Amino acid sequence: MVFWLFGPQGGLATPLSTHVEGKPVLFANDLDIHKNGSIFFTGIQQEINRANHFFILLEAESTGRLMRYDPPTKTTQIVLEGLAFPNGLQLSKDQTFLLFTETTNCRVMKYWLEGPKNGTVELVADLPGFPDNIRINEKGQFWVAIDCCRTPECLLSLADPNDLLSAIYGDEDVHIDLPLQ
Repeated sequence: MVFWLFGPQGGLATPLSTHVEGKPVLFANDLDIHKNGSIFFTGIQQEINRANHFFILLEAESTGRLMRYDPPTKTTQIVLEGLAFPNGLQLSKDQTFLLFTETTNCRVMKYWLEGPKNGTVELVADLPGFPDNIRINEKGQFWVAIDCCRTPECLLSLADPNDLLSAIYGDEDVHIDLPLQ
């Protein structure tokens, strides 16, 4: 399931968007709501969980998408695809563009929603580490959470090596020499 709607008092949640173009959204990540009511969100087309999300970084997969849910029509459309683990998403203060992070590529991208660049994407920042979420402050500045730096040691620290090897090889005894410098 993608995202759910529930009231401020809690209660039974209602699923709003579970499929796009006939395919289930397997891993939705972040969302933001435009002043026109559209809900933009990021997701990837692999079934993952916290225990194995590390594999997406190793695989450098690009099944990620930026999508838009339209509440009046209850439809979801793909805005962008072929993204490398799109993660955080944030609309600009004037809502003429949105920024999203690509965790695998360690960067922040801008997608224009209005103006002469409408529908285009551009690189905003090439980051020193793996970005997670992105948020805006009252001044319109963007804050990006970075999980860790782009080093082999950091990549290995993202997953417990015992859990990682166990997930790959089961209960077998395994010895792996990594070419780290």
